[in-house]
Amino acid sequence: MISLKVWIYLFLITLFIAAAYIALSPIKARGDVYEVTAYCACKKCCGPKAKGITASGKTVKVGMCAADKSIPFGTKLSVHGHRMVLTVEDRGGAIKGNHIDVYMPTHKQALQWGRRFISVEIIKDSK
Repeated sequence: MISLKVWIYLFLITLFIAAAYIALSPIKARGDVYEVTAYCACKKCCGPKAKGITASGKTVKVGMCAADKSIPFGTKLSVHGHRMVLTVEDRGGAIKGNHIDVYMPTHKQALQWGRRFISVEIIKDSK
């Protein structure tokens, strides 16, 4: 039979472990969860007329993304956990709602990125 002192000791240890777990857990990201995919400027990703020009008229480069038309061009987005700040400069036929498409320099990198669901926060609205 376990004594009352042992029960209290076990309870306090459990409480300490729980408090340490909460204190060391990553801070929850602000923002909404987005579907984050990737593309490059190739014909497979952008169609047969691909020339590396975004919907905003700029030459595509690292740090740009495509987003829904409800997010204005020039808006800055922070992708939690990836140390990325992206600028919305493009659109895409399949990019609707909480979905962004991140530009990658190569098709291989875009494929390696795949499809991820990540917290994305608007940090600077261009309005």
